[in-house]
Amino acid sequence: AFTLLSVAENVKFNLSFNNQLIQMRPYVEEDADQLFRIIDQNRRYLGAWLPWVDQTRSTKHSVDFIREMKSQQEKGTALVCGIFRGHSLLGTTSLININSKKSCAELGYWIVEQEQGKQIVTHTSLQMLAHGFEGINLDSIGIRCVSKNKASAAIIHKLFPCTQSAVEQQWVNGASALTNVVTGSITQQQWRERQSFLAQQDDSSSFSRNTGIEGHNETPF
Repeated sequence: AFTLLSVAENVKFNLSFNNQLIQMRPYVEEDADQLFRIIDQNRRYLGAWLPWVDQTRSTKHSVDFIREMKSQQEKGTALVCGIFRGHSLLGTTSLININSKKSCAELGYWIVEQEQGKQIVTHTSLQMLAHGFEGINLDSIGIRCVSKNKASAAIIHKLFPCTQSAVEQQWVNGASALTNVVTGSITQQQWRERQSFLAQQDDSSSFSRNTGIEGHNETPF
């Protein structure tokens, strides 16, 4: 059965991989200054794919976002976490559009440009999938991105067993247009079947299986 157990305010995950220590945790209002700063510093890079970037023009907008995400978290419809290395914010990973009746959600993420290529998105996405299936007990999780966003498309093909292409109205290079998208989906059963395969992708890392509110870095990935 669907449970809101770990959509609690103090949920957090600690990951270790490639000599990196990464923490994922829900945003708090004290993060607003840093959140706005890295969005502003990466405005051109992020704005090519994410429509909300152009609407984020001040720290107040980031405060409003954090408050709205906290409200959705309390309702059990989203879990949005900052990705931190020490005190430095690197990006966001999330389960959004959580639907308790259909037992499904969507995975989302973004990361600052200079942190690409370090497998951070891969490992934080794996942790969110683990949380969705093992913590919240979802039946399925989906994802979508613009095909031209090669880095995100590669993540989808790597982690999601069911992928397809479609044409949708999406945000590309600062404007809404019909464009090719890549969609992915994975069920809880497929997740369990694929864990041994995914473990072979990088056996030098670990992520925290969500057996409780606090992660424990006990599963090699």
